[in-house]
Amino acid sequence: MLWLALCAALATTAAGCAKELPEGNRPCPCSEGWTCCANQCVPESQSCAGPDTPTPNTPRDTTAPAMPQLTGSQTGLLTRQRAMTIKGAAEANSTVSVYLNANCAGAAEKTGSADAQGRFELTVTVMANARTAISANARDAAGNTSPCNGSALWVDHDDVSPVVSAWSREGAPTGRATSVTLRGTTEGAARVSLFAGERCEGTPLAELAASAAGDFSFVAEALANQLSRWNVRATDAAGNEGACFGVAASYAHDDVAPAAPEELSSQPNTGTSRSLGFSGLAEPGTTVRLWLNATCSGDPSDSGVVPSDGWWSFSVLAASNATTQVSVNAEDPAHNVSECAWIGNYVHDDLPPTVSQLATSPASPNNVTRAPTLTGLTEPYAYVSVEGSECGIGNGQTLGSGWADMDGTFRIELSLPADACTLFVHARDRLNNEGRYVASLRYVYDATPPPPPAQLRLAAPSPSAVETRVSVFGTAPLDARVQVFSQTGCKGPVMAEVVAVRGPTAADPTWFEAPLEASAETTTRYSAHTVDGVGNVSGCVAVTGAFVHASGAPGWRAREELSFGPRYLAHDEQGFTFALDYQGTSSSSYAPVRVKMARRASAGDGTSWGTPHELTSGAAYNGVPRLAVNARGDAAVVWTESVGVDPVRLVRFDSRTGAWTEPLALTVLGSPTGQVAVALDEGGDVTACWVSLHTDDIERVWCARVPAADPVETSETLANVAPNTRLEGALTAGGQVLLVWSEDLGNDKRGYSARTLVPGVGWGAMSDPAEGATGALRLGTTRHGSGWVAYSGVSGTSLRRFDPAAGGLQAAELVAPREFEQLSVLLEPEGDTVIGGTGSGSTAVWVGHRAPGGTWESSTVTVPTVFGTYSVKLTTAAPGEAWVFWDAHYGPYSQGFQSSYWRAGIWAQRFRAGTGWGEVRLLEVDPSSYVHLEAADGQPDGLVTLTWRHVDSNGEYPSALRIFR
Repeated sequence: MLWLALCAALATTAAGCAKELPEGNRPCPCSEGWTCCANQCVPESQSCAGPDTPTPNTPRDTTAPAMPQLTGSQTGLLTRQRAMTIKGAAEANSTVSVYLNANCAGAAEKTGSADAQGRFELTVTVMANARTAISANARDAAGNTSPCNGSALWVDHDDVSPVVSAWSREGAPTGRATSVTLRGTTEGAARVSLFAGERCEGTPLAELAASAAGDFSFVAEALANQLSRWNVRATDAAGNEGACFGVAASYAHDDVAPAAPEELSSQPNTGTSRSLGFSGLAEPGTTVRLWLNATCSGDPSDSGVVPSDGWWSFSVLAASNATTQVSVNAEDPAHNVSECAWIGNYVHDDLPPTVSQLATSPASPNNVTRAPTLTGLTEPYAYVSVEGSECGIGNGQTLGSGWADMDGTFRIELSLPADACTLFVHARDRLNNEGRYVASLRYVYDATPPPPPAQLRLAAPSPSAVETRVSVFGTAPLDARVQVFSQTGCKGPVMAEVVAVRGPTAADPTWFEAPLEASAETTTRYSAHTVDGVGNVSGCVAVTGAFVHASGAPGWRAREELSFGPRYLAHDEQGFTFALDYQGTSSSSYAPVRVKMARRASAGDGTSWGTPHELTSGAAYNGVPRLAVNARGDAAVVWTESVGVDPVRLVRFDSRTGAWTEPLALTVLGSPTGQVAVALDEGGDVTACWVSLHTDDIERVWCARVPAADPVETSETLANVAPNTRLEGALTAGGQVLLVWSEDLGNDKRGYSARTLVPGVGWGAMSDPAEGATGALRLGTTRHGSGWVAYSGVSGTSLRRFDPAAGGLQAAELVAPREFEQLSVLLEPEGDTVIGGTGSGSTAVWVGHRAPGGTWESSTVTVPTVFGTYSVKLTTAAPGEAWVFWDAHYGPYSQGFQSSYWRAGIWAQRFRAGTGWGEVRLLEVDPSSYVHLEAADGQPDGLVTLTWRHVDSNGEYPSALRIFR
């Protein structure tokens, strides 16, 4: 009865009792091993105490209840408590067993009954700090057991507090940033709380969950210009709260720049040492940097961290012999930089002072004093001393000393032991840098007059009827000033002052040239003296020669520039001069030759040449054209063309019409050699001769008679001649023609032959006009109808007259007992004149004159060759008058065309019977480096025409002319 009462009271299935009490009289079936007694289940071994109750005939229950359902997550439960209340739902009134494993194995941890609604609630104790699986099953009153619940309930027990294992600030402990990143590490997924300060007190500044790996970070705002501290603690998912981290993270915010370093060392402003030391005070912990400039720019020279005592120091090397500027600044750990502090300048100087701009007062050289004042420039406040050297006496002694001013200038009064001294200047600066002999100056006191000028010459066309421009030149000491006066004795005003310069080489004399304008209508004599650099004046020297100007008297006319180049001059008896010009058409020696003729009135100023008439541009290069002029002014020119049939050509000028004929080709046999001759009589009849080389290798002399009006007569051969035969010339006198040629005998000797043509009769026999002489030969005519032949040989120079009325060539008469290379002859009723030249370039000149019925009287002169003579021209003029002209270089040195030659001049000297040779005149000064005489033509009336070539600035060779009338 006790069990029944227990079963009825619990209304649960326990120890075989099942709560299956139906409504009304239904029996209560019992499970196996039990029996129903008075509607209560009792063990079968126990007999019912009450009246027997018949056992109802009911069916047996064999169906297992459904598996219990546990309330809550089926994947896991986290808790700090070990006692866990397990709730769920099972079959109503069934017995529920709970197991601490996942498959209801083993003994149940706890057993209880579900209520009438099937709810149950059991408390179990899980394993400490571990994961526990909880499972359950149910058994009904019939004893049927359900399967284990399908998914176990997992419970994680955790009562261990989480630990922050790492906590620190990211970056520098000090900075200008207002926020800082804080990082740490704790239990994965724990909640981390950030607190201001060190003890994790108060309200957290921020909270966040750590990553699965336990990492976390905060960005915290720092207190302005203060030290901020932060700490953290962690709370895990089970609610376990960890301790505050042992050391707080800190960060000092700082955006205030430190004070500029203070420099306390004593450093001189200048010195000879390059080692510099600087020291001072600055904020401890800052980095002090030093620059070798004034602005703390660029890379610093040195740097260092200031220790706790605040003292800093540096040693640096200054720039050599230059100004070094020094500056410093300080930078704190937050990179705040102080202002730049300029310490100062340091001037390194280990050089001795220089000395420049030395000068004396008075300037050297001078003739004023031996006690000059020396001035110069050196370093400010330097000490300057002067020592004498090369004085002759007193060498090495100190001549004076003094201090330089603040601008470096100095002024020292000296006293020299001699007229000339080299002044050696020493200087010592304030740092005791000293330089010896750093500068020198030669001082000369000179009261000695310079040498006077020498070799004074007057360059002028004197006597002159037109020009008054003259030039005085000569030698003088180099760089000396030459003063020229227009009076003797160096009186009156200075008319010109020039400086003597050196010739092309050091061995040449030093020359000067003084251009002047002479007074008109008077005779001027010049004088000159030299003045040296200090003003000493030499003695006075007279200039050789005088300049005579007289506009109405015979004299040289103005120079004329020509558009052609006269190579040969001839004159008629009517006052006209003919000029023959022949020049190559190019610079080649084998180029054809251009032949021109020009004509002008010889007398009278203002006359001009007619337009040059070109005869040909194809004359043979190996021939020389020949010109003949008769008394009335007709002219004939013969030459050989370089190519063509009958190459010997003749052109005539008719004075009555003033016209030139077209070239006439003469019938020629053989090949002309270029040698031609021409004669022209008073009626205009021409005799033209030439030399031809024939096919039998024999040269022959040919002539043709060309009458003024009739046709050309047949050419005739006059003689077979040897190779290199030269036609010396032809003349007409007394109606007859004399032709002279020469053959080469070797050693500059010639053998001469002549034949005479009598018109209408023919050529006479061949003779030797030189009678065996082998020197130079010339032939010509007089204005009185006769001719002459003059020749030279070892016996002297002889003259033979040609007079057809007296039988032709007359007997020879000895004119001069010497041999000449040049000859000019004038035979006049008033007297005969012969001039000849010999020697290299005909520099030894002889002139002879014979009055009517008298004997030959002679005189000689030597052409000066000091300057290098190039060509000499001789000519007779009026009876008893002859001229010699030569060209030569002369000083002073001048820049000429494409070279540094001296200038070139034309010199003249005149002979007059009764007075002899006149002064040597520098007739013409050409402003170039080249002059070459071409022709000199004197006429019986005293008129002389002189032509020459010179080089111009374009490198061309024009011609010029001057006339003496």
